[in-house]
Amino acid sequence: MQVADNYRKRNLILKNGKSTTGSGQGPLVNQFIIFVSILMSVTLLLAETNEEIKNITSFGTIAYISSENGRDAIILRQGNEDMTVYVCSGENEIILTPKVTIDGKYISFLVDDGSSQRVLHLLGPIENYVGTWSAIDSVVTVVKGGAWPNYGQDQIFYLSMQNPDTNDLTLASDIYQIQDGKFTRINENEGLERHLWPLISPNGQQLHYRKISIQEENMHIAPRVNSIIYDLNSQTQEVHLADQNIFIEQWAANGMILYYYKVNDVERTRVYSLYDPKSRESKEIYQHSSRQARLSPDARFLATLRTYPAGSSQFDIFIINLETQQEINLTQTPQRSESLIDWIK
Repeated sequence: MQVADNYRKRNLILKNGKSTTGSGQGPLVNQFIIFVSILMSVTLLLAETNEEIKNITSFGTIAYISSENGRDAIILRQGNEDMTVYVCSGENEIILTPKVTIDGKYISFLVDDGSSQRVLHLLGPIENYVGTWSAIDSVVTVVKGGAWPNYGQDQIFYLSMQNPDTNDLTLASDIYQIQDGKFTRINENEGLERHLWPLISPNGQQLHYRKISIQEENMHIAPRVNSIIYDLNSQTQEVHLADQNIFIEQWAANGMILYYYKVNDVERTRVYSLYDPKSRESKEIYQHSSRQARLSPDARFLATLRTYPAGSSQFDIFIINLETQQEINLTQTPQRSESLIDWIK
């Protein structure tokens, strides 16, 4: 009977953190409870951190421009890891207007060293071997000025530039095709227009650019600005987004053209929208004072550039989930600025 009584006493329910047996085990039990609580909190924190890392990784891979040892560099960001795939050879060189190809495997860009000429580069194919990114840098040609090089099918480049055979001092520019070192102008504007921001369609069959009247600019009136979609096969063109003061960002993988317009408010808000060239309809997707924007290949996320901390001169890349409007600072580099390129597939 004595053994049974002792057994029952040891199994009495704890009340108010004290043993009803009066055996003096209350402080030990309290310490055990505190230890278990701390252990559970740490476990939950680690789970949340791991989930956050998992979510970051699920965004995909972002290419951006930053600096490395005082020189412009192209860096890939996947999850919490950075990988440098190109660094300028000189401190006075800068990377200009990079574009990712339709398949997400190449980056075409210009390098300017302050002279009158720029060097056209092609970086790729960009590949990942067991968690390590690699890419081959190739020098394509030297161009006179120029911007926004697009690498299309059959090793053909398209970019906006002035006539390479003249010393034209006007602001006129055309869209040129570069193949095997040969420059071919694909449109004529008689020196009266600027043709800017060329983009290749996801199917590689069309080219988009903005057409701006120089005459109206010289007359100090708001120039007419139209989007032109040029068919590379039939060499025909259509006018889109006519007379709209907008800025083109990207011809996204889903076939939509991403653009923004500025709102005249204190916050300097930019309204980002997607334009469907087939239906000619636009859909607003995001508002913020961010600079630059790129839509992910699956159209679920938007990468943007904004100052961080707010009001500083440094820029970080933010990722926004367009379904939930939740966002995350991807780069978190308050002592360094980034410039967004695009998503890498």
